[in-house]
Amino acid sequence: MLALLATRCAPSTVERLRGRVAALSVPGPSIRGAAVAGVEGLPARRRGEFIAQLQVFCRLRGDTPELHTAEQLSEYLQSYDGLLTQLRAAWEEEAHAD
Repeated sequence: MLALLATRCAPSTVERLRGRVAALSVPGPSIRGAAVAGVEGLPARRRGEFIAQLQVFCRLRGDTPELHTAEQLSEYLQSYDGLLTQLRAAWEEEAHAD
């Protein structure tokens, strides 16, 4: 894919993309479905999307946490400037919009 992009993009763009691909290619966190299911406020229909986003979030940060319980997952997210609180507010807003 990067070789194809190299034929159409500036070298600086290709190098930036190589770095991003490398960051996403490292091992990610261990996430159990039960941990995600136990997160208060997370709509069931968003769980798969949430896991995918969490995988990317952890990889970009270079984190490989074991998130096997809802408590571990909640603590991990809260450790990033109260991210879980922010997510819950967004989920609640979305629920009221439906």
